[in-house]
Amino acid sequence: MAFRQDVDGEGDFGFDVLLACPEDDCPGPAWTPVYNAGDLYKAYRGALDNDEDLICTHCGPRTEIGSDDLLAEAS
Repeated sequence: MAFRQDVDGEGDFGFDVLLACPEDDCPGPAWTPVYNAGDLYKAYRGALDNDEDLICTHCGPRTEIGSDDLLAEAS
């Protein structure tokens, strides 16, 4: 878990939890915000592994992870 300062550019703070990237071949860790103890438990149980706010340090934001696959499926 990491403490983040100024997460929204307005001086607010928050916490992120470290997860594995959901992309199978990605070596990078990913981070997703946690807002309470319930979110920490969800992270521990794996319920946040595909969270929409997840950001991989290698792949980028969750919306970009697997985007090539999504484009290929749409064609």
